[in-house]
Amino acid sequence: MAQRSVKYRFYSSLMYLCIYLIVVALPFDKFLNSNYHLLLVTIGKVILSTVMIIMFKREGFALEQFNPRRLVAFIPLLVLCGSNLVFLGVDHSSVALEPNYLRLINSACFCLATALSEELIFRGMAINVIKSKFNRPLTLIISALVFGAVHFIAGVFSNPLGALIQAGYTLFLGLIVGFAYLYGGSIYAAVFIHFLFNFLNDGLFPLLYEGDWNATFYIVNISVGAAVAIYSAILLFIFERKKKEN
Repeated sequence: MAQRSVKYRFYSSLMYLCIYLIVVALPFDKFLNSNYHLLLVTIGKVILSTVMIIMFKREGFALEQFNPRRLVAFIPLLVLCGSNLVFLGVDHSSVALEPNYLRLINSACFCLATALSEELIFRGMAINVIKSKFNRPLTLIISALVFGAVHFIAGVFSNPLGALIQAGYTLFLGLIVGFAYLYGGSIYAAVFIHFLFNFLNDGLFPLLYEGDWNATFYIVNISVGAAVAIYSAILLFIFERKKKEN
């Protein structure tokens, strides 16, 4: 089936974005304990992802073509996902020796559902609408800003400061996964990087580390982030230069 108009795709993206906000932002935790809340949100994201995949096939939303050779260049971006584990290697004084494996499995399921639903919305749908009007570098920036803003909106009413912090690192994550999608040519790479980032930092790290965040934690994470940002900027320059030459 041929692709629908840009206007149609814009409104479709907006509709699924609103549904996503309902799933993640409603205060279910006020009347459910944390385990049931996590389960409910995970189920909601799985259902949303399933509906979107079906819609992709029926309504002509095109995903970028998979390019295995180009994806090799994006492997160093995975270092960003393990920045907290790098910190554990530097400061292992408060490492837990017996993590809760059941909680780890639950976290993995939640992170996978999150990565899949968010990538289908923000990369599979929204970024395709944006790039129909702007060039790729500007599309990357706009899509990352939208990604960060939505995470801020989702949490601002319950925890304004936490929402602001989350908006900051999701903005950076949006640049990385958007870059992998636009220039690596694979939504699978975007889903994998997103999942790994969430699982290692929000799932595994809290179970392994029992200490407080300190100066070393921030220095390690900022250093890893800066290195990945520099590498990505160089890669972006190379890809854009090759595009102009062709």
